[in-house]
Amino acid sequence: MTVSRIYNTSAEMEDPVSHQLLTEAVYLSPCGHIVNEETALEWMNKGGMCALDQGAIVSFWQEHTVRVRAQEWKEPQAVAYLAFPHFERGKQLYASRFYPEAAAAFRMAFSFQPKHENARKYLKLCHSAQFSQVTDLEKLKEKAGQGDVEALFGLGMVYRNGDEGVAQSYITAVSYFKEAAQKGHIDALCLLGDMHYRGQGTEKSAAEALKCYQEAERKGNNYARTALLRVGLKCGGVIDLHSSP
Repeated sequence: MTVSRIYNTSAEMEDPVSHQLLTEAVYLSPCGHIVNEETALEWMNKGGMCALDQGAIVSFWQEHTVRVRAQEWKEPQAVAYLAFPHFERGKQLYASRFYPEAAAAFRMAFSFQPKHENARKYLKLCHSAQFSQVTDLEKLKEKAGQGDVEALFGLGMVYRNGDEGVAQSYITAVSYFKEAAQKGHIDALCLLGDMHYRGQGTEKSAAEALKCYQEAERKGNNYARTALLRVGLKCGGVIDLHSSP
């Protein structure tokens, strides 16, 4: 899976009141806004009301993912340190031919460090290796026609990337990812969210992307959680996270 940089400017990672980087980010409940802990405490001391929507603040907790993203702007080496163990585990799994597990590890490294080019390259190798035993596209289509979820996902990747000698077609890729997602394929669901968000092969819709990410996040997918924060912040900061802190 190719992941774009999660935040394009430091302004997107600033506290709305102090305009400081969200290195001490907390998640406010129930409004869903993310601010620095100092801002949250100030609002709690002034009656427990969120100044952004005048809603009551019932509780708040540390939002570690946003803290890591904000820290990236301040201390790039710290983020590289967080990405390193996932990248190393991915290489070990790849060497052992556990390609789906390796891909998950590389996605985690890439989510911590979006400019990790080696993680990007290994991730592409994992996707290619997963389907190397089925080099005949017609055989892959035959398996997909029988409802094989990995074959459906594989065809989605083939058409998304323009692999196996076929012309790239985002529209065709979306159709295969949808079918695989309906059968419970989490990576297909995440990619479908990405394509909705970017308008690739389907109408550009942050709302549809959020639906895909939320469903994947409810099943414990860490990439989906990160994507929820990215898209949610860009849509105004209201993020519905299923996982407890």
